[in-house]
Amino acid sequence: MKTALFCIGLLALTGCATPPRADASFRDEMSAFLQTAPARKLSPALQRNLLALEEKEGSAVRLHLLLGLKNTLTDAEKSLLQQAGVVVRSAIGSVATAVAPAEAMPDVASFDFIESIEISTPLQPKPES
Repeated sequence: MKTALFCIGLLALTGCATPPRADASFRDEMSAFLQTAPARKLSPALQRNLLALEEKEGSAVRLHLLLGLKNTLTDAEKSLLQQAGVVVRSAIGSVATAVAPAEAMPDVASFDFIESIEISTPLQPKPES
C-alpha cells in the first residue's frame, strides 16, 4: 500500500496524469501508427528513430524536431501542439523547432497544418584545415 501511495505521489509531483506505458504497448502503437497515412509526414530518419526507441526508452523519450508547416504557425495551432505535449521552441515562416514526447508523434502527424516532421540533428563545426 505504501508503494502504491508513493507512486501516486511521485506521479502527482512530476505532473504525469498516468503512469508511463510499458514498452510493449508503445511498440505496438508505433508500429501501427507507422502504417497510417499521417506517418508519411515523418522523415525516414525519424521513423527509424522511433522504432529504435521502442526497445530502449519507449514513450518517455523527448525528441527534438523540425516541423514543416503549411503557413506561419498561428496561436491556435501552437495551442493544439501544446495540448499534445509539444513545446514549440521557435517558429519562423513555415518552419518550427520543437521538443515532443515520442508518444505524441501520432497526434502531431495528424494535424493538417503540419506538412513534415524531421528529427533535428545537432550541427557540428567544420574542422579547420
